[in-house]
Amino acid sequence: RTIQGLEIELQTQLSMKSALEGTLAETEGRYCMQLNQIQGMVASVESQLAELRSDMERQSHEYKVLMDVKTRLEQEIATYRRLLEGEDAQLSSRQPKDAHQTSRQLRTIVKETVDGKVVSTHEKVHQAY
Repeated sequence: RTIQGLEIELQTQLSMKSALEGTLAETEGRYCMQLNQIQGMVASVESQLAELRSDMERQSHEYKVLMDVKTRLEQEIATYRRLLEGEDAQLSSRQPKDAHQTSRQLRTIVKETVDGKVVSTHEKVHQAY
């Protein structure tokens, strides 16, 4: 009887072991699937992050270029203002001695540069009376 009881207990234990091994295999399979999904999401987020960084660098470069252009244009405008104010001061300080006719010219010179080298130059002359 004790041998029979032991054999029954052995069969019960083997059956429980087999069931637990099956459960373990299922659990490992689920966790592997979840791990693959999470790794896919991480790879996607890393790709998006790299793309965002690239966009930010491009936009930063464009911003710097635009700010440089803005600064140069502001300097050019200030130069033209000083020139115009200087001409106005010279004209107003002159006393008309004769019946000479005076005229003013506004000369606009646009120099386009790339990497510090002049690529093209345009000049416009405007007559002002």
